[in-house]
Amino acid sequence: MKLFSSLEKNLEKIEKIMRSDDLSVLRLEIGSTAAALIFAKDIVDKEAIGELILRPAAGFSGEFTEKDSVKVFLSPEKKTVETFEDLTSSVVTGEAVFVADGIKKGFAFGLRKFEQRAIAEPPTSTVLKGPREGFVES
Repeated sequence: MKLFSSLEKNLEKIEKIMRSDDLSVLRLEIGSTAAALIFAKDIVDKEAIGELILRPAAGFSGEFTEKDSVKVFLSPEKKTVETFEDLTSSVVTGEAVFVADGIKKGFAFGLRKFEQRAIAEPPTSTVLKGPREGFVES
């Protein structure tokens, strides 16, 4: 199903499709246009969102159009999202998706950042002989 031109309809549909506490919807104003940034909380680099998306958007004035997305956002990894299937797939794979009122497309930015832990000695099991390394999931 294609995205709507109405921001509120898009956000309603997204929240119905993706019912999760990990989903974050950050509402913002870019110039005179209402918009939102949609991402999964734990797999997106929040620092990069601030530097590459929010800071440039704060300096924008006027009405935001589809052509402005190329000029405003600094993220090197950008793609256009036109359907809800593409939008949900982008969010689940760690991309932040920008949608704005009056635009029937979204813009996905590759800002993935996965938390990883190093290989270390397990704190709960003591080994007398052999390797002292414990593996953890990433």
